[in-house]
Amino acid sequence: NYANVGVTGVTDGNLASINAAVKAVGGYSTSSAVDSRAKLQTLTDAYLHILQGADGTANNLATPISRAELLAVGVNPAKLPATGNGPATASLLGTAVDAQSATTKVDTPAKLDALADVAAKVVAYAADTASPLTAAAPTLADLTTLGVTGILPAGAGLASTLPLVQTAIAANDPACFVQQFLGAFDV
Repeated sequence: NYANVGVTGVTDGNLASINAAVKAVGGYSTSSAVDSRAKLQTLTDAYLHILQGADGTANNLATPISRAELLAVGVNPAKLPATGNGPATASLLGTAVDAQSATTKVDTPAKLDALADVAAKVVAYAADTASPLTAAAPTLADLTTLGVTGILPAGAGLASTLPLVQTAIAANDPACFVQQFLGAFDV
C-alpha cells in the first residue's frame, strides 16, 4: 500500500497506472529504481503529471512533460535516448501526451511506448536530410494518434491536406517541428 509507506497521490483511479509503471521501471532497470519512498513518489508525481495532461486540451500544462518524467514512469529508455533524435522524440511525446483526449490513452507505460514509436517516426521524417527522403512519411493515423487535428482527408472532390502537412514536417528540423507540431495544423 503506497499510503503506508508515505507515497501521496495514489488513488483508486490511478492505482493501475502506478502499479504498471512500477513494474515497467523494474523491468528496464532494477528493483532499486523503485526501492524507496522517494523513488516511488517521483514515479507517482511523474505519472500524475502525465495523466493531468491527457485531458483533451492540448498545450494547457503549466510545465511540459519531460523526458525524465516519461522515463520515470517506465517508458522504454531505448525509445528516448539522450542523443540523436531522442530529445526531439521525448519532447514530441510529451506534447502528444498533453494533447490526448483521455487518460485511458496514456494510462500504461505500454501505451506511452506505442505513442513514443509514432513520435519517433515523425521526428525521423522531420530529421531526414536525404534526397529523396528515406524515412517513412507519417500517415494521417500517425498524426491523429499524436493529437493533431484539422487534417482533411480526401473526399467530396477535394484533395487531402495530408501531403501539405507531410511537406511541412519534412521542411523542419525535429526541434523546430516539435515546438509547432500540435498547433500548426489545427484548423
